[in-house]
Amino acid sequence: MPSNAFNVFFIKQFMESNIPDKIIESAGIDSAGEFLTFNQIVLPILGPAISTLLHRSCYLCLDKYPLPVLVTLVHGYYNSPSSPNKLSAKG
Repeated sequence: MPSNAFNVFFIKQFMESNIPDKIIESAGIDSAGEFLTFNQIVLPILGPAISTLLHRSCYLCLDKYPLPVLVTLVHGYYNSPSSPNKLSAKG
């Protein structure tokens, strides 16, 4: 998942609105270190945000695919994903 300003802003806003400071403080009172607090408290809460960014990232990558296929089909230059029957053995 590529990192850009939107992803950082999205995660920051999600953390500020969904993770109360009292949860982090109570983990510190229970003598949980920063690593344990992040792994067992913060990451499960961040699950929906991470999933949203993953889906958005996949969508944006797949959104760039149709243009090269269209260009190669118009000019007659084929790549292997757009023409699997061209790769089959003739005979």
